[in-house]
Amino acid sequence: MEKTVVRLFYASGCAGGCCGCGPNKDAVAFEQAAAKLVEKFGEDKLSFEAYNSFDLKKFQFLKEAASPAGRIAVPLVSVNEKVVAAGKMPSFSELEKQVGKSLRKAD
Repeated sequence: MEKTVVRLFYASGCAGGCCGCGPNKDAVAFEQAAAKLVEKFGEDKLSFEAYNSFDLKKFQFLKEAASPAGRIAVPLVSVNEKVVAAGKMPSFSELEKQVGKSLRKAD
């Protein structure tokens, strides 16, 4: 069975090296949501990835979330190749709903 992939794309608050600004709040929120999703759906069905940059060649589905000027709002969260939220972290219920839909399709 292929796993459902939940991805976070975010902007790092630190430019080069550790500046003591602490962990990225979006990455922390993503980790917390990931733990809850694993608890609900099981680790064997899910995969999580986080990126602090965009590779539009690798993730072409991100182009649909771009503004007319070609900018992508961060943080951006996707489930497989569907953008769940851009410019904000989605609520847990939003993310849970999209992951559930993806898992039902995979069955």
